[in-house]
Amino acid sequence: IWEEHMKGMTFDELQAWNPPYQQYVISDGILNTGNRLIIYGDNSTWKSWLTLDMAYHIANGLPWMGYRTNKTKSYIIQAEITQPEIRERTSAYAKGNQMSKDVWISTEPYIKLDKGFGNAELEKEIVRTGARVLIIDPFYKFMSGRMTDEFDVKQFFDRIDTLMPKFGLSIIIVHHPRKTMMVDGIPIDSGSDSIYGTYMQNWADTIINTSTARND
Repeated sequence: IWEEHMKGMTFDELQAWNPPYQQYVISDGILNTGNRLIIYGDNSTWKSWLTLDMAYHIANGLPWMGYRTNKTKSYIIQAEITQPEIRERTSAYAKGNQMSKDVWISTEPYIKLDKGFGNAELEKEIVRTGARVLIIDPFYKFMSGRMTDEFDVKQFFDRIDTLMPKFGLSIIIVHHPRKTMMVDGIPIDSGSDSIYGTYMQNWADTIINTSTARND
């Protein structure tokens, strides 16, 4: 989809160039091919369930949350839920939903994606499966550096970004926000500012915040 080598173009060459068609993964700009999506929310706001549901809808080309999807192979790399728990969760999900052989789930509690070895192992899996949507859940578990240090955060995303043009990947990051601020016992919604640092906000093409209703 993208050329990896550097090549400048003149004005005439730019006008003669036909850009590749940018197919969406999830319609209405939620997730285009080669784009980045961050899903963030407090604990127990169903983020992992949401991405599991998203992955299977995308793999089957089924509408998700009212948005159209294009059938795309998906890969979830998970570090908070053990393999027995994943097996139990997917078994429960399968009772009322359409499954697919085009979703892979890996439980990797120790791999770090801001390091060359971890990134290389992930690349092998992308090659093996042919996945074009990568879900990383959650962000902090795959980082060896500090989330409060923008240099460390940038190093993580720079390594992930190298995979995107190579394979035409779309990336989904699941993230826990900063602790909720309380004023006079009332939680204050700080919106996307609750994501650590401006770099993450600028990196994402789309940001989704999850929350629960009081009766959930």
